[in-house]
Amino acid sequence: MKLQEAVKKLPDSVSLERTLGDVAVVQGRFDDALVRYRAALAMDAKDVSSRFRLGQVLRKTNKLDEASTVFDDVYTADKNYPGLASNAASSSSNRGTWRRPSTSSSLRWRRRRTIPT
Repeated sequence: MKLQEAVKKLPDSVSLERTLGDVAVVQGRFDDALVRYRAALAMDAKDVSSRFRLGQVLRKTNKLDEASTVFDDVYTADKNYPGLASNAASSSSNRGTWRRPSTSSSLRWRRRRTIPT
């Protein structure tokens, strides 16, 4: 049985959409993953796990402003969410670096350009 046939037989759920998003990421189908994670969030807007994974895919697809907003939401929901600091902080040198906000500043994850020396 193919995955698509199996999915049609299962009831819609947040965990199913999130898992299908994870499968899409592994297969390199990032647009499909974005659709699945957004579908999970449409079912449960408080699902921090789907929101975090959405932020990861947005970062991978170079949608950095939207990723920043999503990581803000994760930070607001759970400041200690596993992997939040390392995922928001990782980037390639040509995309800039992410900096975790201090508690006295706004929650906005800021992107700053790395200036080559």
